[in-house]
Amino acid sequence: MLFGLGAAIGFGVFFILVDRGTQTDGDAIVVIAAARFGGTVFVGASGLLTSSLVWPGRDLPKLAAVGLIDVTANGAYALASNRGNLAVASVLASLYSVQTLVLSRLFTQERFTAMRITGSALALAGVAAISTG
Repeated sequence: MLFGLGAAIGFGVFFILVDRGTQTDGDAIVVIAAARFGGTVFVGASGLLTSSLVWPGRDLPKLAAVGLIDVTANGAYALASNRGNLAVASVLASLYSVQTLVLSRLFTQERFTAMRITGSALALAGVAAISTG
């Protein structure tokens, strides 16, 4: 539960910073690249400090594809927050955790636990709260 709360705060701060970083006419890709670089440094440092980094081996192409999709989605959000409909973009971005849960079920046969269902329900309630406001 604590990790979920930390992740929610991290996602919220990330999207706020992307929105602030793209307020000017600057290039949104710079903001996304900086965020990805910061995340890479953080993960690398965490892995080195805890000695838990493991080379993904055959899964590297899949991980690269996920990373590319993630960067593309974040870039689209950055563009939408600056030039598009922010209301639609923020609602769709709020569904990130729900679609991750559904895709993990479809592709890796993850089980829906009570905690995951509760988290998804809270995410959907948050989307409803955002869309009414």
